[in-house]
Amino acid sequence: EREWAANAGNPEEIAKIEQAGAIWFAGGDQLRLTTVLLGKDGGPTPMLKALRRRLDAGAAIGGTSAGAAIMSDRMIARGHSLAALLRDDSVGEPLQVADGLGFFPHGLVDQHFDANARLGRMAVALGRLEKSQRLGFGIDEDTALVHVLGEKSLTVAGSGNLTVIDGRQARWQETEGGVRIQGLVISVLSPGDTISVDGGEFVPSAYLAPTIGNEYRNAEPVQGGGIALPAMRLADLLGEELLDNVGASMIDRYSFAVTGADVLAVRFRFTQMPDSEGYWGTDDQDQSRYSVFGVRLDIEPVGTKTASSFPRSS
Repeated sequence: EREWAANAGNPEEIAKIEQAGAIWFAGGDQLRLTTVLLGKDGGPTPMLKALRRRLDAGAAIGGTSAGAAIMSDRMIARGHSLAALLRDDSVGEPLQVADGLGFFPHGLVDQHFDANARLGRMAVALGRLEKSQRLGFGIDEDTALVHVLGEKSLTVAGSGNLTVIDGRQARWQETEGGVRIQGLVISVLSPGDTISVDGGEFVPSAYLAPTIGNEYRNAEPVQGGGIALPAMRLADLLGEELLDNVGASMIDRYSFAVTGADVLAVRFRFTQMPDSEGYWGTDDQDQSRYSVFGVRLDIEPVGTKTASSFPRSS
């Protein structure tokens, strides 16, 4: 693999690209991929130019894991959500945003999204982009975001969800305790759903029916966090606990980190808005599915607390 790195200018390797009907990027380290294909000045290498020509000519380009992260103009190179939100590298890997390869021009792409708790790092990363570019697409494992160039919609495929975060009207503020973010809009889509490339129009799959006005539950949700509460996928949390629940209009979830003598906490507040949409149904595999569209998300640090106030075993 190391010996291949110089081939971005190799005519023989570029000739293979010129004949390809599909190009697939494997996982690994997205910075290794972009270092190979972007020149030292940040411009496209001959191989990247060939890849873009093939894409324009109708070839399919895709990737998994790191190979998905490189698709957008800017990409998340690395980082953990709590470290990004708290601005504290002692609780995780710091967030790094770098240049991607620009195959997908509609927003920032992230992957392993729900399984690796990447909502926080996406929210912080969007604030580092130009306002018009603050649209994020978080792809779960065994899930794909499919875009046909020239079409105005995106389709979800696979077995997981696509999380879309719109930060174009949101506000970011650096505080002593971390990053406060107000006014994000979050949507979570299921397989078969489509959304417009600007995030403004959503079409649910045919197997889904509206939940708002026909809510299944009427219960006040537990506002909390941590492993003592049942683990829920983001789609189920926002679908079942919020938009399919007449007893709730807002849900709080908390993430904590203990560092030294302090307990650091971040609150994620999800709020149902007048134009929020919720859907539920069972797909062709008889799997229960929720899709939600247009939920408000606010994130803020909620202070520090002396760890010694928590009981500890002797």
